[in-house]
Amino acid sequence: IGSAAPSDVEPLVGTPFRIDLAEDTAADLVLAAVERGPSDADARPFHLLFRGGPNPPLPQGIQTLTNEDVGRLDLFLVPATPDADGPLYVAVFG
Repeated sequence: IGSAAPSDVEPLVGTPFRIDLAEDTAADLVLAAVERGPSDADARPFHLLFRGGPNPPLPQGIQTLTNEDVGRLDLFLVPATPDADGPLYVAVFG
């Protein structure tokens, strides 16, 4: 995902990403959306919106996520304002 364009990631919307929290503890985040930058082109910047995870939410920082299709990823996640469906996190690709 590190060098991906939005169209490369959009097929993963709705798929789970496992996040390791601590010893023998994990949670699932779901890729909820790929939001394109101001030009709406298939270029940067864009960001990924993840839903789910632990409650209370994780602090911002680098988190290791694992996905069946893309393998292991280290992403800098920033908590966003939760909505009625729970915690949200954003990863920005500039």
